Amino acid sequence: MSKILLRLKYGLILVVLLVMIACNSTKNASTEAAQIEDTKSNTGENHRLIVSFFSPGNGIDHKMKKKFEEFLSVSYPKVQYASNRWGKEGEVTYLTC
Repeated sequence: MSKILLRLKYGLILVVLLVMIACNSTKNASTEAAQIEDTKSNTGENHRLIVSFFSPGNGIDHKMKKKFEEFLSVSYPKVQYASNRWGKEGEVTYLTC
């Protein structure tokens, strides 16, 4: 009976330590993310519109991408934008400048 209680005691201590470590790393991650966002806003890297075409595993919708590019060029010819390709299946992000 005492071996079972001893194992339970050590198991409980182990669980408590793991939870404390996990909570601490979550706090650090959220603090780092907030610092990155502050840095972005101070450096002037803000964009008015960000559109991403991503792939869930079967490629992007190329027809919609073409329609989006045509929409930007016809409806808003003065708007300048940059495209950033970032994936193997045609993933791309458009950023208005």
